[in-house]
Parts: sequence; structure tokens; C-alpha cells
Amino acid sequence: YPSFIEPDPNYRRVRIDHTRRALALCAELGAPHITTEPGGPLAPGQGRQEAIDLFVEVLKPLAELAESLGVLLLIEPEPGLLIETTDQYLEVADAELKKRMG
Repeated sequence: YPSFIEPDPNYRRVRIDHTRRALALCAELGAPHITTEPGGPLAPGQGRQEAIDLFVEVLKPLAELAESLGVLLLIEPEPGLLIETTDQYLEVADAELKKRMG
């Protein structure tokens, strides 16, 4: 907490800034990757697809930063959170790839 899918943009910003700093530190130390949360629990009234769209939107620039730093940004599925299994992660990744390909 806070997670990448917080309805409040200020709380999301805390997680985003933390992840940006972690990526920079990782690169500075020569570590190959960091692992991050898979989106938090859904907020009351927050739909799953809405949360997935927000998660992807927030993660894109972080993934680009990670790539520019030569660091892998790993997402760890976790029960009770937005992405609970590897299969769910693959569904999100596949859907995003299909969107980009038209």
C-alpha cells in the first residue's frame, strides 16, 4: 500500500515515485531486476477492467524507464490483489499486445 491502482492519484504517485527510485537504485547497484506488486486490491466500486486499464497505464512509463536503465521490472502475482496468478498476468499482457498491434 499504496498500489498502482489507487483511485486517488496522489496515493498512486507515492507508489510510482517509490518504484522510479527503486529502479534507479537498482541500476546504480548493478542489480538485474526489481519485483513489484501486481496492483492492489480493488477499491470499493472499482471495476476489474478499470483497474487493469489503470495498472497498464501506470506501468508503461515505468517499464520504459526500467528498459532505459537496463533493469527488469518484474510483477509478482499475489492472491487477493489485482493480478493473482501468472495466467492472469499473461491475459493482461496478451490483451495489451493485441491493442498495440491494432
